[in-house]
Amino acid sequence: MSTLLEELEKEWKKIPEYKDVKAEYWKPNQPREKMCPRGCSLQIWEEWPKLPKWERISCYDAYRQTRHCREHGFARIYVITGPTAQAHNWNPGKE
Repeated sequence: MSTLLEELEKEWKKIPEYKDVKAEYWKPNQPREKMCPRGCSLQIWEEWPKLPKWERISCYDAYRQTRHCREHGFARIYVITGPTAQAHNWNPGKE
């Protein structure tokens, strides 16, 4: 899991504007960032009108949600594994 988290962080850090990037393992009912340190509301990268707010990670039994602020280069990537989701009876498509 740590290798996957590192890869996701590196992916976002390739974008020069994003300087404060962190990926972390998430479990249901744990808090997630809603604001950047400068007070902006974070947008959910994976959220489009007809898409779920969580995206499956290719080649892994895992899902991610990225919350970001373009203006201040802040991003938080939350990852949950399929087994953890199942253990908590959590469905990424219903959040």
